[in-house]
Amino acid sequence: MRLTFPLFLCLALTALAQPVREVLEWRELPALPDPVGFSGSFAGVSNGALLVAGGTNFPNKPPWEGGTKTWHDLAFVLQEPGGAWKTAGRLPRPTGYGLSLTVPDGLLLIGGGDSKENFTDVLRVRWGDAQLSHTYLPPLPVPLAMHTGALLGRTVFVAGGLAHPDATAASRIFLSLNLDDPAAGWRELEPSPGPERFLATSGALGGAFYLFGGMRLVPGPDGRPQREWLRDTWRYTPGAGWNGWLTSPCRSPPLPGPLQISALRICCSSVVMTVRSFRIHRKVTPVTLGCCGPITP
Repeated sequence: MRLTFPLFLCLALTALAQPVREVLEWRELPALPDPVGFSGSFAGVSNGALLVAGGTNFPNKPPWEGGTKTWHDLAFVLQEPGGAWKTAGRLPRPTGYGLSLTVPDGLLLIGGGDSKENFTDVLRVRWGDAQLSHTYLPPLPVPLAMHTGALLGRTVFVAGGLAHPDATAASRIFLSLNLDDPAAGWRELEPSPGPERFLATSGALGGAFYLFGGMRLVPGPDGRPQREWLRDTWRYTPGAGWNGWLTSPCRSPPLPGPLQISALRICCSSVVMTVRSFRIHRKVTPVTLGCCGPITP
């Protein structure tokens, strides 16, 4: 089965970039030039071009037929919404499940990993003069994959994740990096009061960092770790610390069930989330949660 990654990517980026409206308008981008598609890729914008890099897939046969997962280092670029994808270059090594953040001077690729280890790499990638270039920023203090993060002003925040592909517990780590003084490196901050987590979603609004859901690993009946979905929401304000989420005319925390948020839009004074629910036999059920009025502390 072919995953419609370009469609999902278009939805996610549109949700992040557009102002809040009563009706969201979706449109499908050209398919990536791969017969299978990718999961866990980095994605973002540099100089007006959409970049997708790295990720994983099962190129020979699907996992339920015994296929082997492969990690990739290829990067693709789409310079116009109606154009065609082109090969932009390669990452320093195959990697997937890292954090992508579009910043004014490029695209940050933070962490990620492969089948054997997770990485501390932090790259700033740029597209210009028809070529892809990258520079290294200070590495993470610990390897991370499946973490979340957001840009608040000129500060990057990173939360949670897994330190190793075979980790039996997620991380509660909470980090920041000042892009105006990257040489100072990453600062470790007070983690959220909630449980450790990975595959969470986050965003920034009104001087605060918001953390949504995700999952953690807990011992299963056989003693092996199994996933437990989370539905809590938290807000971090620099200088004031963490507290439970907000009040608003359409208050929605806690989340209505164990969910993975696939697209998050935080802008102006509203929050809109598009989520996927895996509650019934891993069925993917789209749900849209909207915050219809101004957010207040």
